[in-house]
Amino acid sequence: MANLIEAGDNPDLTEERRKATFCVRGLASFLYGGDEKIARRDAITKFVEETPELQDPRPVEFMTRQERIENAARKVVSMTNHADQIDASDIGEAAYYQNLVMARDAHPLALHYVMFLPTLQGQASDEQQEKWLPLAATRAIIGTYAQTELGHGTNLRKLETTATYDPKTQEFVMHSPTVTATKWWPGCLGKSSNYAIVVAQLWTLGKCYGPHPFMVQLRDLQTHQPLPGITVGDIGPKLAYNSNDNGFLSFDHVR
Repeated sequence: MANLIEAGDNPDLTEERRKATFCVRGLASFLYGGDEKIARRDAITKFVEETPELQDPRPVEFMTRQERIENAARKVVSMTNHADQIDASDIGEAAYYQNLVMARDAHPLALHYVMFLPTLQGQASDEQQEKWLPLAATRAIIGTYAQTELGHGTNLRKLETTATYDPKTQEFVMHSPTVTATKWWPGCLGKSSNYAIVVAQLWTLGKCYGPHPFMVQLRDLQTHQPLPGITVGDIGPKLAYNSNDNGFLSFDHVR
């Protein structure tokens, strides 16, 4: 136990730690899969603590929400740039690294990495992947996954957003026919994303073929302003995850 007690530790915590009747290191080794795993966690912790760009300039409690989002975006870019410090194939190691850097508040690129990119990899055609994956992987475009709606949560069969195929122009027309069809809560949507994979009911020739994913540009790549027919924004402060810009999105006959 003594190896976990350092000079300068809070004396009350030190007193409680000395009361442990078991080997703390041994328990950690058991929980995390062996001494090698613990050594890797120690190395990652040391790297994060010694890398200034992975730190907050001041406690996030003293930042405005805009500052928290911008600070989290800065840190997640730095975290990604230092990804060579971890074994990305080890899910536990990757999660530990992210938790150390981003702590409890997540970040405004979370949906880009955990939903947008995997959906392109898993559901896009070879031609679509050739076009979109390099842009997404290098963050030339930032995307989210817009499925949840204000009136239906993630009940896929009840989603109201429509994508109607126009055979004359060979275009899909995205539309939110009601207020409850508004996409609500997708992370990274409120401020960060300029693209989204939008889950909508596919209509063609008067028949509905159920929910399908559609790649949709939301904002101008130069000005970051919403494109015509698109209403998008941040849902505001929440009980948690306030460094993540959960947002809302609706369409008015967008082609």
